[in-house]
Amino acid sequence: MSKLVDEFNARDRERPFFASVRGSLHGSDAGEPSQADRSVWTHRATTGGEEGKPASYFYFETTGPASGEGSVTGVTRVRAIDALPGEGPIPVVDYSIGRDGIRARVLQADRKDFDAVVTGKDVEFKTIDEFSSVEKKALTDSQKECVDRLIPILAMPRGPVH
Repeated sequence: MSKLVDEFNARDRERPFFASVRGSLHGSDAGEPSQADRSVWTHRATTGGEEGKPASYFYFETTGPASGEGSVTGVTRVRAIDALPGEGPIPVVDYSIGRDGIRARVLQADRKDFDAVVTGKDVEFKTIDEFSSVEKKALTDSQKECVDRLIPILAMPRGPVH
């Protein structure tokens, strides 16, 4: 697991959005990850979603030392994919969770990329919004709703990605 965490952290430093947990938020012009820089997800959950529509959630969990004995597992990234069946763009929210707060990217994927998106792969996403829970400006109502949705997503039972 340590090798996986080291690999993710190395890519994290190179990716403008996820590196922003440790610094200021980069704009959407920072670009999407390259084909070689694909997401590594450790866990997954699937639900009926809002209004009975299926939704998928991907998690990246890390394990580190706890104070005292043992270790602590924490989620550092979440991807929420809602309203999967249907037409039009697929709504996706990528969350990055760190000591400095929560950062979110609200994205859309083309319906033609459905199979890749629901298996947790990165595709060419269109950025709709980016924000942080620690920004000096106030969050909009839709941004607050987006952050509030993260709590039940984190509480969901999930299993390992195979």
